[in-house]
Amino acid sequence: MCSKYLRFIVAAGVDRGTFLEWICRCQFYYLRLLERWYQNMLHSYRTQMNTVYRHTISKKEEAGFALPSILFLITILSLAALSVVMLHYLQRKAAMLDLARVHALYAAQSGISEFLAQQTSLTNIAAGISTEYSFPYNSKATVVLSRWGCFFLIRSTGISGALRTNAAAVVGDNPSIDFNNALVFANPNHQLVCAGNTSITGNVTTGKGGVITGTLQGLPTPRTIPVQGKVSQQANIQLPQYRTAELLNEMSEWDKVIASAGINGSGDSTTLVLRGLPTILQPRMIAPSVAAVSINGDVVIQGQYIRTENPLTIAVTGSVAFSDSARIRGLIKILAAKQITIAPNVEFDFPVVYSQSSIALLSDQVRAQLFAPSITFNSNAAARYPSVAVSAQSQLPHPPKNQIIMENGSRLEGTMLFLAPAADTGVVIIKEGAKLIGSLYSTAYITLDGSIDGTVITKEFYFYQSPTTYLGWLKSARINRTALPKSYLVPPGFSDSPKLDILDWL
Repeated sequence: MCSKYLRFIVAAGVDRGTFLEWICRCQFYYLRLLERWYQNMLHSYRTQMNTVYRHTISKKEEAGFALPSILFLITILSLAALSVVMLHYLQRKAAMLDLARVHALYAAQSGISEFLAQQTSLTNIAAGISTEYSFPYNSKATVVLSRWGCFFLIRSTGISGALRTNAAAVVGDNPSIDFNNALVFANPNHQLVCAGNTSITGNVTTGKGGVITGTLQGLPTPRTIPVQGKVSQQANIQLPQYRTAELLNEMSEWDKVIASAGINGSGDSTTLVLRGLPTILQPRMIAPSVAAVSINGDVVIQGQYIRTENPLTIAVTGSVAFSDSARIRGLIKILAAKQITIAPNVEFDFPVVYSQSSIALLSDQVRAQLFAPSITFNSNAAARYPSVAVSAQSQLPHPPKNQIIMENGSRLEGTMLFLAPAADTGVVIIKEGAKLIGSLYSTAYITLDGSIDGTVITKEFYFYQSPTTYLGWLKSARINRTALPKSYLVPPGFSDSPKLDILDWL
């Protein structure tokens, strides 16, 4: 029974030391009450005996009072001894529970580390399969891997005795050798032309044309090639490959979820179906057991949503907007057919946000994975590390044009992936005053006038200055590979032999 009460107290979140101190105080107070009651009873008895029977009670009769006194004293001492034994037992059980909890937590985390150490090939990684590991002290862990946007999500359950502890982490990959460069210009037919205020700090890899300087009207012409690093030329240079097909397959699954949200259905106990013009979504409407919310129409999301263990998917057939008080944290996916607008002061803590149309980011308190054909970072918008912005060709008929635009004053810390099917089917525009800390990978045109602390890997540079279109030109770009933090991780998919590492614990 003591163990039962102790588990109840621990589960209620009461500090063990406080609980034990309370037990001791109660025992001490109880003993003091017993002592006072005994003294009062003895005093009252003696008074009565002395006043009423003072001359009639013999010494022989007085001697009979010793037996109940001794029995009462034995009872008090027994209760005190039992209290000491119980206190010692509770302390020992609490210590054992703490030890088991630590073993379960270490098992959960060690299971993730053991799993990552064994993954040496992306081809062999199978999502959704459980892997079990055994550890000392009869503890074990069950690990399950799944995709989480561009990254992997690993969830582990550590078990020690009757205790279970869950751990979850988002996993990225250490950058491959291509990311050691400041710039990889993978166009074998064009020279890289540096004009104006362009500066590159780090190594550069180009086609056989190499790097030259150029002159533009109204801009200074560099006296020397503005590259502080080694320039390597490859005659048959190719754009490093990213495993685009796997990401497109996942986006195709998101399209199916959005399509199913428009079908009239009652759903089951884990699905909440809402309809309205527009729908106001609040946290109290979603029970913890709900795994999916289907909304037919537009929606305004209000309040705070936190999921650290059970993922939640919100699928919308219309547009999505957020109130200023909205907070989205953890394992949450927001999928929409139309535009998603992330208003100022909205807070994201690493959800997956996907639109079949466009995403407009106005907040500077976002850490998220953003997927849409068109993504716009408004002035002063910011996405913190390890955020991702991905523009990929939609599988839907008549998809919108691919583009990512970073306005003056905007900031992205993480990775930008521009996965257009051809060089002339989209454009990345990073305006002067915008900054990217991380890496930019593009299969299409890039207009780069802002600054990048990290790596640029691209097929082509582009800008238009009437009446001329300039391909392969940079006029005010600033690329600094040495400013990129060493702890930076990229989405898995650039290397078939990954070195997976913890991106963030959830």
